[in-house]
Amino acid sequence: MKKRKIIDSHSHLACKMFGNPEEGAGHLFRYRPAPDVPIPETEFFGNVNYYELYTKGQFQGERMWPDDLWLKAERDSELKAAMTAADTKWMGNRCLKNTFWNLQKILDDNEVDYICTLPIWPANSFEDYRVAAELDQRILPFTCIYNTEMSAEEAVDKLMDDVRQGARGLKIHPIIQNLDLKSDYIKKILEAWAKTGLPVISHCGNVEYGVENQGAPNYGNPGFLADLIEEMPEVNFVGAHCGGCRSWEAEYFAERVGGLKNVWVDTSFRTPKEIAWMVSAFGEDKVLFGVDVPFSDMDVSIACVEAAPLSDREKEKIFWHNAAELLKIE
Repeated sequence: MKKRKIIDSHSHLACKMFGNPEEGAGHLFRYRPAPDVPIPETEFFGNVNYYELYTKGQFQGERMWPDDLWLKAERDSELKAAMTAADTKWMGNRCLKNTFWNLQKILDDNEVDYICTLPIWPANSFEDYRVAAELDQRILPFTCIYNTEMSAEEAVDKLMDDVRQGARGLKIHPIIQNLDLKSDYIKKILEAWAKTGLPVISHCGNVEYGVENQGAPNYGNPGFLADLIEEMPEVNFVGAHCGGCRSWEAEYFAERVGGLKNVWVDTSFRTPKEIAWMVSAFGEDKVLFGVDVPFSDMDVSIACVEAAPLSDREKEKIFWHNAAELLKIE
């Protein structure tokens, strides 16, 4: 018997990090590997892959990403390069399996009601995800800013057309898309977007992806998004990964914008203890269930919320009510 209604507010479909925009939605359906095909493992440091440990439920301490690992990498360029290479390979392996068919199986197996699919140009687009949504109504397609060579006015026209065709929100990945959240370009687009009343989900966290033409890793600095949230109270923002996966990022983000009416956060890559902290820092109405498929696993992410030291009412809000209200789902 199903126990809860669930909306995953943060995931992707296919999400080819080196996608070809001319390939269109075909790459979502072209491959149908068996779901039980093993994913090749990669190593970060000291023969420990923290992603794999997390997705198996073997939580290391209180946080998914131990801060000491990142501090070592910041001081050791060779270690940082090795971590980036392993990270990129690991993500690519997971993306290969993240087809429409396998996403359907994930939703079926975990009895998920809706999943927000967030495109990141040029790997994916709203057009790709709209095709998938037409085949499975559980998929809620978001749109994204397509090309910084467009003028702000052209970008707005494209986004408004996507909204008319069913886009449920806007995804921004400052690093992969090379978008500076401090720029007038972004602010002009968001001023127009505010009229839709739909949410804007932005990546948070300084990360080196190793993707061609990516922006500076510090484009993911949670302070940049915090500035926008404070400057644009008319826009509903979601800080992905609760502001970033390192401890200082989440805590800094909470200090800056916790309690503001126009900010939400998601639980992707968060342990049970961290999820409870998120509720205390941002409020029980401001935390959304998020997974970040294919980079984390649905079953483990659900288990994290269930294991959090929270009331049943608070968990219901995280799994369903908060996202349903933000996305206007009845």
